[in-house]
Amino acid sequence: MLNPDIRPMRILFFCMFLSLSLFATETFARLLPDPETRGVWVPAGYSPSDSAGIGSLMRNLSAANFNTVYVGVWDGHSRQAGTIYPSKMV
Repeated sequence: MLNPDIRPMRILFFCMFLSLSLFATETFARLLPDPETRGVWVPAGYSPSDSAGIGSLMRNLSAANFNTVYVGVWDGHSRQAGTIYPSKMV
């Protein structure tokens, strides 16, 4: 068991370490340039149906310097418009 006099010092040291770490991280992040978003929209009808196709699509988009992919999950063109990839989430 820890000496009761040492425990507050450990908590104080931890808080100081955490504060310094957060300050250093924020300072370093300000030195970096703002990232540029280069996105592409992948309509639901064009998205691959298997994991190999998805992997190939992601590799091709990455090679074309896209860093954001927007995937269509809504079919608004049919009479029964709704989500194309239904889930158990409400």
